[in-house]
Amino acid sequence: MKVNIYNYSQHSLMVFNFFKASSLPGNFAILDFGSSSVGAAIFDSSRYTSSGTLSLVGVSRVEYSQNTIVSGIILNIEQFRNTAKISLKKASTDCGFNPSLIVTCLSGEFSKAVSAKVRIIRKETDKILSENEWKGFEKKVEETLLSEAQSEMAAITGNVESEVAVVENILSSVTADNSEDLTNIPLGKIVTEVVGNYLITFTQKGTLKLMKETIRNLGKKEFFCTSRIVCFVRLLTAEDKSLNTIIINLDGASTDVAVVLGGSLIGVRSIPFGYNYFNPDSTDEIVDWMAMISIALSDFEGVKLFPARITVVGERSKIALVEAVLRSFPWAKKFPFTGSPEIEYLEDKLSLSFVEDKTGKMNEFMMLAMLSQSFRDYAKDRA
Repeated sequence: MKVNIYNYSQHSLMVFNFFKASSLPGNFAILDFGSSSVGAAIFDSSRYTSSGTLSLVGVSRVEYSQNTIVSGIILNIEQFRNTAKISLKKASTDCGFNPSLIVTCLSGEFSKAVSAKVRIIRKETDKILSENEWKGFEKKVEETLLSEAQSEMAAITGNVESEVAVVENILSSVTADNSEDLTNIPLGKIVTEVVGNYLITFTQKGTLKLMKETIRNLGKKEFFCTSRIVCFVRLLTAEDKSLNTIIINLDGASTDVAVVLGGSLIGVRSIPFGYNYFNPDSTDEIVDWMAMISIALSDFEGVKLFPARITVVGERSKIALVEAVLRSFPWAKKFPFTGSPEIEYLEDKLSLSFVEDKTGKMNEFMMLAMLSQSFRDYAKDRA
């Protein structure tokens, strides 16, 4: 079996098999670890199997104490854990639910994500593709990508000994012998070539270990771990599988910039500048923010043409001055775009009809509501 790996960007990847759940829980919480705060959302999922509805019953967001996190590095572990504890407790107090399962969601401050296209050329083409052979293929891919991911993380952190850990691995589509997209891996069939498209998130091993310890210290169990960008990409590609856009996720202390071409995530760049640095009465800081976004886009060296679409997301991304600067910025003059880009807001595009808001605060905590899509994807992937 020959394995060819085609990376869509300079980012490196690794493969991970999701935790398998035998059944969906009656309720769960999302802890969203951002660059300046921890958001908590509690969902009643008891009616999800029958109606596809999730009820948002509790929400909260608590800022980290000063110097808890600096430039993406957690300096005060105790304060970091305490922030998560307070946020979850506030959300629980609002609704009376005390979920034991936590969905951990990481911002770009703590994780990287990208798509990878992997081609398998089988040797024994007269035999059916077995489950064991497929597992062997995934193991080989994991070993190869692990080494590359570690090299990439070392380049990002400047630490050659920095070890990489997997957050999640999603096989988003698969084809066999140039077929159309298949709904399942072609197990039990005679095929010569299989191509899988993966959506993968990775982080530093120490970071993932800390996140898991934080959940355990809360007396909870981790249901699964995901990342904001992966959730946003899956939300958008559910409507448009050939999606072309730039995603800008504005957070408190940082901003993530992601490029998606043909439905595949090219990569993510994070800049240490978020809405906490904005002056509500001046555009000066926002102009500086745009300059840093420009630097981030310049780092996508393999992209020849950027898509004429920019999708903005973030609980404070609709600040009037921010929107004005985004719309007036000379995108097409500074970068090779296919046309003058259209600015859109993710929350305006999506239908969250599957979320029943029992808090009356969903508009205020739209980010957390959108992250509930990760639960739907989790259930769908295991259907």
